[in-house]
Amino acid sequence: MVVEFSKLFLKKLKKHSSKSEAKDLVRKLAKTTPSEGDFVALVSNIVIREKRLKAFRFYFIVDEKRKHVITKNELKELLIKFVALSKKNNQQEVIDKLKEDLQKFGFFR
Repeated sequence: MVVEFSKLFLKKLKKHSSKSEAKDLVRKLAKTTPSEGDFVALVSNIVIREKRLKAFRFYFIVDEKRKHVITKNELKELLIKFVALSKKNNQQEVIDKLKEDLQKFGFFR
């Protein structure tokens, strides 16, 4: 399984936390599995999930079709991508922006 972090995600994480705290959070997030976190939205077959660590809410996307893995090879090919983070006060704004962006890139409701 591959866990990726978008450049914008890493930039915002570094902005909102110390360097050591950011590294620690990235390490913890890298151990994420497709079924972890709370379901936020479904845009086409892309699932947006939220995982809370400390004061942050981290948002990642998973391909719903590939989430139910059968073999080890399929597990290696599975991609989880962290794309955004928020605090409680801007949570809905971030979720709405993620949904809008996925729709812009061709993933429709």
